[in-house]
Amino acid sequence: MSHLHHVRLYGPPEAHPESTAIRFIALLPATWQATITECHGTTALLQVTVPPAITPDETTRTLTSVLAEPVLQNWTCTVQ
Repeated sequence: MSHLHHVRLYGPPEAHPESTAIRFIALLPATWQATITECHGTTALLQVTVPPAITPDETTRTLTSVLAEPVLQNWTCTVQ
């Protein structure tokens, strides 16, 4: 069974969360699935589903490495 995580992206004041969420999803591993559930202000909420073999620590590391991409500069996230 896959694991579902709620990921909240936080951006700088001039941020556009919709386009950033799409970029973020495009950079995820091919075996992961993500859905944008909410965008407002400078925040985007996503549901990210990862394969069952991926641990929560691996999930966090992967999401952190995605945020390290230059196109997502100044964005941070929390994972639940």
